[in-house]
Amino acid sequence: MLNNVLGIINVIENEQTLGELTEQRSLAAVPMGGRYRVIDFPLSNMVNAGIKSIGIFTHYKMGSLVSHLKNGREWNLDTKRRGLFFLSPDFSKYLFSPNKWDVSHFTTRLGYIKTSTRNYVLITGCNIICNIDYQKVGKFHQEKGAQITAVYKEILPEEKEKYSPYLSFRISEESRIREVNSTPPPSGKDNMCVEMFFLSRQLLLELIDTCVKQNKWDLVRDGLLGNLRDIKVYGYHFPGYLAKINSLSNYYRHHMDLLQPKVWRELFFAAGPIYTKAKDSVPTKYLADASVQNSLVANDCIIGGKVENSIIFRGVKIGKGAHIKNSIILEKGIIDNYSRVDYALLDKEVRVTKGKEVSGTDDAPVVIRKQNII
Repeated sequence: MLNNVLGIINVIENEQTLGELTEQRSLAAVPMGGRYRVIDFPLSNMVNAGIKSIGIFTHYKMGSLVSHLKNGREWNLDTKRRGLFFLSPDFSKYLFSPNKWDVSHFTTRLGYIKTSTRNYVLITGCNIICNIDYQKVGKFHQEKGAQITAVYKEILPEEKEKYSPYLSFRISEESRIREVNSTPPPSGKDNMCVEMFFLSRQLLLELIDTCVKQNKWDLVRDGLLGNLRDIKVYGYHFPGYLAKINSLSNYYRHHMDLLQPKVWRELFFAAGPIYTKAKDSVPTKYLADASVQNSLVANDCIIGGKVENSIIFRGVKIGKGAHIKNSIILEKGIIDNYSRVDYALLDKEVRVTKGKEVSGTDDAPVVIRKQNII
């Protein structure tokens, strides 16, 4: 168990990439998989590995995120001495950088790192969705005698565009990282950095200090991966399913992946369960004419029409004669009688009135803002 590890989840992301979905919420609070949020995945992965002290680097539009996590009770983090911490900067002295790995994001929260009694640190972003066993990462780190371990995934040539932009690793047979590039190789497979780093707390503090003194401001490029010759940086290969939530099209595609039972089981249960905020509500009610095929339907819904190849979140109401296909309907959406929704992403509390049609394409699903009425 990684009870000697301090967890840091950096939720500062370029939220413009998700357009309408992040107009009123942070990327970390974006709904995922029927009843979860994006933050549930990195947080649950840490908790499942035994990490008991976790800090979340917050910024703007944090209301939904704080409301979802609260004191961390669902993750068993509601303790007095360790637990879950929301780490906001001093905005009066803080110039925001859209680069989530800007050193300033760490210097403004340095007290949390310095005062910790944990010997190691696990740092992650929040837009990578996977179910990873961090105990294996810690064991790999110890066995290799690494100073820093960076998690990577081998991706196929046809996946490069989907995951871009990303840092590319050249890795030796002994798993040591020899070179880092921001431009993927033009052909063949590639090793993609998934922005998960394991190292000692003291080394992290030294790297932050060095970056500041040398006026270098990218902690990953200039600090963690900036001195591969003198610092032993190893790559841990994660072979499982991985989603990168960096665009609306990727958000849509990865939800459609969940309709594959193998992907769904791996993502939610492989190395441990994914926890989320509990909501006590009734089971979904299926009316006499309801038909559901190859879909995920959360609780507290009323289904009166036809649902195909879709993700239906909590509290959605689908009327008689309505047809939902290849779509994602977020919480408390209402699809009135005889309406049709195809290749669409409807944010929370959207209503499609009787007989109306909302339709996009596989390459460009239509997105409807929160609480809109069609």
